[in-house]
Amino acid sequence: MTSKEKIVEAAVHEFSKGGYPGARVDNIAKVAGVNKAMIFYYFGSKEGLYKFIIKSIIGQLMTVIKKSGGIDPDIKPEKFIDSFPENYIRFFSGNRDYLRIIGVDLILNPSNLKEALSEFFNSETQLVPQNLKRAIPGWYKEGLISENDPVHIFLNIISLCIFPLIVKVFPEIIFNIKLDNEKFIEDRIRSTKNLLKRGLLK
Repeated sequence: MTSKEKIVEAAVHEFSKGGYPGARVDNIAKVAGVNKAMIFYYFGSKEGLYKFIIKSIIGQLMTVIKKSGGIDPDIKPEKFIDSFPENYIRFFSGNRDYLRIIGVDLILNPSNLKEALSEFFNSETQLVPQNLKRAIPGWYKEGLISENDPVHIFLNIISLCIFPLIVKVFPEIIFNIKLDNEKFIEDRIRSTKNLLKRGLLK
């Protein structure tokens, strides 16, 4: 690994523990085995490093979604539901530190998180969000879906995909069971698709 890659790896772990406010540049440098000055050389500041990581996370996710064809411009809602939620669930279940960074900073650091996301999407071409915003009204006009508000459709999907990964401990306690992670992810994907198809498709 290069020094830059070591810094990024250490920073992901550090930001996942306490978000942007709790992360310490000294800790990142120590874990990465580099001089602290190297962090500022590559990223300019702690904020620059944080934004780089957020953009990297979303960039990786968007790449997965695009490769799967999950939001092609001419995609139909049933294929979208089969693909898009599964991409989200598998990506974040396999990258728990990414999930922790975003989850913590949605509470502790929403302004920096919002700024990093805005910079990413404003610089991206072939935007997944743009395709989704165009697709949903079209699906509704064709009579393929029961709602026409992209905001709430998106929120419903993301809530079903992400929130269960964060609160898996609750059903384990309430139902006195231990959820095997691999089976839990497969069941979660199946259940999410089922709920979305029954609630959204016409």
